[in-house]
Parts: sequence; structure tokens; C-alpha cells
Amino acid sequence: MWLNFGLQLLDVGNMEGAIKAFTKAIEVTPEDPEPWLQLGMVLQTMGKLAMAIVALEKVTTLDPSRPEAWFRLGSFLHEAKDDEKSIGAYQAGLETEPGNAEAWFDLAMIKAGLNDLPGAMEALENAIASGIGISRPWITIGRAMMDKGKLDSAVTFLEKATAVYSSDGESWYFLAIALHKLGRTAEAVEAIEHALALKPQDQGFIALAETIKGNEA
Repeated sequence: MWLNFGLQLLDVGNMEGAIKAFTKAIEVTPEDPEPWLQLGMVLQTMGKLAMAIVALEKVTTLDPSRPEAWFRLGSFLHEAKDDEKSIGAYQAGLETEPGNAEAWFDLAMIKAGLNDLPGAMEALENAIASGIGISRPWITIGRAMMDKGKLDSAVTFLEKATAVYSSDGESWYFLAIALHKLGRTAEAVEAIEHALALKPQDQGFIALAETIKGNEA
């Protein structure tokens, strides 16, 4: 009753009321993981991350065979910058649902951010094998690592991208950017020339080539 009432309140955007309803549901049936799960999701939405993590940890204690709870807990822990525990949560969920491509991809991103490149690449291979619905995931992670300033990690993923998508000029283009930022100019020139060979009229590629070669001179 209280759980359903909380869900109805969520449907109309009354999150404070939903929290009260889910809390009441927990008081009535404390061993039911569902109100804990719903409470955790609302708390996270409201920015109460520490409390949300406690709620999701309770769900995984009550029902450790519930992969979606582990994946949400992993996501919350990553948001809280506790990546070691986040990895543990994702791995626990994947033991129950090993074909979850999105969870493998999230795990790959987290491990790449920690510079665990072998672990990240293995996780991404599993994401791809499980049918991840992301176009060119090797480029996606490579660009994400560039955005975070982790250029060596970016190069590792973008080099893999050029092998997997060898006829895709963008994989070579982004590799050239990462190499250029690292000061590896000769390699950056080679990468951008590969990109231009595939798309010789691309203005972005031409501009980057001029920048790199200008610095080389």
C-alpha cells in the first residue's frame, strides 16, 4: 500500500511525499528490498547521494541476486568518486547478469579513468560482445578520456579504434588530437594523414593537419 502510494506520488512529481511513503513502507515491511530501492533512487535524484548509497546497500544486502540494484549502487558510488567500491558493485551485478552490455561499458569507463587499461579494454570487449548500443564505443571511451585529460589512456583506446574502424577517418582524427596534445608530433602527423587519406575534403581534418604541421615546423 505505502509502496504503491509512493510510486503514485512520484508520478505527479511529489518527491518529498514519495520519500515519506517509501519510508513508511520500510517501517511496515523492513525486509522488502523494493521500497529501499525506490527510496534510494529518489534520494539520488534529489542530490542526497550519501543517503541514496545507504539505501542501495540495504537493497543488495536484502537481495544480493538483484543485478539492477548492484548497477545502480555502482553508479551512485562512481558519482560519489568512490570508484574502487563502484567497481566491486558492478562486478557483483555482472556475476548475476553477465550479459548486461551497459554495465560492462560503465565498468570500462570507470577502469579507464583509473588507468586500469587492461581491465577497461576487457570490460569494453565484453560490452561489445553483449551488444552495446553505442556506435564506435572505442572512440567514445577514447574521447571521454581526452575530456578528462587522461591522454595516455585516450591514445590506447583510440589506437584500438583505428584498428577496429580502420576505414573511419574520425578514429584517426581523434588519435591525432590526443597525440598532438602529448607532444608526439611525428605520430600525430601520421595519424592525421591517415584521416585525410580517407576524407580529403574534411575541413576539420585539414585544419588539424595545418595546426600539427605548423607546430612541427
